[in-house]
Amino acid sequence: RAARAALEDGRASLRKGDPASAIEEFSRGLERAPNDAKLIAERGYAYLLADRLDEADADMRRALPLEPSPDAQAAIWYNRGQVAEKRGQRDAALDAYEKSLALRPHPKVEAARDRVRAAAP
Repeated sequence: RAARAALEDGRASLRKGDPASAIEEFSRGLERAPNDAKLIAERGYAYLLADRLDEADADMRRALPLEPSPDAQAAIWYNRGQVAEKRGQRDAALDAYEKSLALRPHPKVEAARDRVRAAAP
């Protein structure tokens, strides 16, 4: 129950544009439920928004094998693509976006993939 509350509080902080508070909330939830894929993935997303890319990627890597939902896995792959893109890792970004699209086609992910392809050297 405490983990669910932390998840909701963290999401509320993200909606307010406060990734630092969201990271704290998700981390609080992970103290109670250390293998909760949603908490891990959401904290990874908050790290991404805070431009803490190493921590974002670590959480996303950790969440993927724990998350049973293909839709949620697709979102995690999309976020990993964003991390790679911010790092200038074109091939890794394309790979992550393709994995996301294989799980769940989505126009936002298609646009990201196409943007990275168009920026080819």
